[in-house]
Amino acid sequence: MEKIIIFIMLLILFGLGIEKLFHMEYDITNVTIALKNDTKKFLNAVFSEPVYRHFFQDERFLNDLDMITQRYADRCFAIQKKCDFKKNVPMIIIRFVPDHELVEDELITLTTLLHTKFKEYIVNENLQWDSFAEYSCGTDYTYVYLYYKELDCDREPYQQLYKQYLRQKNSKNENVLCDYELEEELRNVH
Repeated sequence: MEKIIIFIMLLILFGLGIEKLFHMEYDITNVTIALKNDTKKFLNAVFSEPVYRHFFQDERFLNDLDMITQRYADRCFAIQKKCDFKKNVPMIIIRFVPDHELVEDELITLTTLLHTKFKEYIVNENLQWDSFAEYSCGTDYTYVYLYYKELDCDREPYQQLYKQYLRQKNSKNENVLCDYELEEELRNVH
């Protein structure tokens, strides 16, 4: 029994030593808290079930996204859809080449329609996700981003990204994320 207690004490001291090596600026209290947090993360990773993310395989939903976007897209270029992450927040990216230079009202309408279709999909699939949408554009491309909070681990990054989105939306440029002068200069460089 004494050997087990000594082993546990040595294990804790070894853990504290390793934490101190990684965090030299921490005092003993912060090193102990860091060890406790890392131990929790380790035990959660060992004993938790694997995390599976949602797979967007509903052809009707994907076709609906295409149908909404086709009104604004150049028919010579394919509309691209992709699932990805931005700052650890899952998202669907819809990328297309517009058939004309889209004005802000058209971009807002398109983004709202796509976001509404996405929320409809969430409700139909009985998913309890939060979501928001934004766009970025240039002279020859447009992106619409549909962000969503799928799992508990998405909560904090989602909230940070949403706060950033609100700050951008409330700034002067009203979320039109393009710099025409820079794009023209880049085009002249090539």
